[in-house]
Amino acid sequence: GERLDRLRQRFWQGQNWCRQERVLLLDSRSLLWALDPLQEAAEGHVVLAVSDDDTRQRLEAQLQLLDTLRRPQLLAATAAAPDALQQQCGAERFEQIAGRQPWPEATPGQLQRWQATLQALLSPGGELRLLFSEPRLGPAGALLRLEPTLKAAEQRLLAQAAALEAQALQAATGLAATTAGGGLAGWRQALEQGGWRLDERSWSESLQLDLNERLLQRWLTPGSAYRQQLAAAGSEPEAAELATALQGMLQRQLGRPLPQELQHTLLLAAAPAG
Repeated sequence: GERLDRLRQRFWQGQNWCRQERVLLLDSRSLLWALDPLQEAAEGHVVLAVSDDDTRQRLEAQLQLLDTLRRPQLLAATAAAPDALQQQCGAERFEQIAGRQPWPEATPGQLQRWQATLQALLSPGGELRLLFSEPRLGPAGALLRLEPTLKAAEQRLLAQAAALEAQALQAATGLAATTAGGGLAGWRQALEQGGWRLDERSWSESLQLDLNERLLQRWLTPGSAYRQQLAAAGSEPEAAELATALQGMLQRQLGRPLPQELQHTLLLAAAPAG
């Protein structure tokens, strides 16, 4: 909770609030990012764009705790339908449009449509503010940082898995990531092609993960995103062998804190004039 609160403060750092500010939060999954605009723009209007019914119901339940006059408005918005959000907003324009990693599943074509929609929804002089957080270590690389006692064969397999992780992480954050859409590289490309002026602020964060069975399942279950990344960087048989070996090594370290590094990037964008 404290870590996310610090991230929230960094997210809104430098924002000069006006009490009549109109704020649109994209792909909202938590009220955390709405706390500042709800407090600082008390006479304005805060809108949360929500992508699915489950999230909407959860947020609606949380909003019952707020005074009726301070509750933000919830609107439906999926990655595939930016025009639907524009229709719901009508003639309203926003001084701030913001979000944390909105629609990571979006395709490059969808992001191109989104940048045009956001340009239409942004008031003159308004700002788009997007935060992206990307891991710098995978489980194999993190395990190497722990320096556990391993046999020579296990060390080789761990180093091999860590090398594939590094390739996968580089692909996820580099120019190749634009083919997948919704990450930092995809949004950056879409906004640049739309003529937006961009500014980026990056910082790193070191933290520790509680190594437990839930994490092992998330990483190493057949078909998991992590195993798909290993297979994309190497081959499916190689990924299966490494995942099996890695599971045994991680299993012996259960209960230990596993180091992790995150790279946060705050992307600030101004729409082209006219």
